[in-house]
Amino acid sequence: MNIVIIGGGAPKKFGNDLALRMRDDGHNVYIVSHKNYNTGHPHDIMANFDTTQGVVDAFNEVTKDVAIIDIILFNSNAGSYPCDEDCFTSTSVVDLKKWEENIRLACHIPHVLGVEALKRMNENSKIIFMISYMAVLFNRKEYTSYAGYAGNKAMQAHMMRAFAEHNDKGAISTAIAPHFAYDKPEIYKQTFEVVYNYINKLTIKDNSKIMYVDAFAKPPSITNYAGL
Repeated sequence: MNIVIIGGGAPKKFGNDLALRMRDDGHNVYIVSHKNYNTGHPHDIMANFDTTQGVVDAFNEVTKDVAIIDIILFNSNAGSYPCDEDCFTSTSVVDLKKWEENIRLACHIPHVLGVEALKRMNENSKIIFMISYMAVLFNRKEYTSYAGYAGNKAMQAHMMRAFAEHNDKGAISTAIAPHFAYDKPEIYKQTFEVVYNYINKLTIKDNSKIMYVDAFAKPPSITNYAGL
């Protein structure tokens, strides 16, 4: 398969672990990152995430010889602003630049790249968003000030649904909401396997679904959290 991962360069993180595992399995994996990790791999490219066009140009450059894109996976983290409790008090000074940066990274870029990828997709292709349970669990008691992070991930969830219902190539679109416990290597390893297996076994039945990964179940499990 030809797999594109947006945000898969950082070593020892899910995106890069997925890329390396897929390469070990014999797939062609193309990584678009905001930073040069000096891997020397011809399918790894650094993009200028300061502009949407900069990311599009890098995407098109690294995939220029790819006829069919089988998977595009959005794994980038736009940041969490506004996330502190004092961002929502009368003395707060709203940082519009940070808002604009986060919306560009979390919303503009995935939308534009999703459309670009569709030009080279078919009914067997997949568009995958890595989101958060915070995007859909409104009655949670924790992280209630994380409006920026939760809001951006919610936008990605709705974008996933729109791609699922309206793309013109019959591609499958889904979202995965995991928690990767990097500080607990064994749990992370098990969680990774659950997500990896889901990605590999995606079918049309998974179209438009948000899959929640319970990292602390024994063993970690994945369930249809929301969707049709």
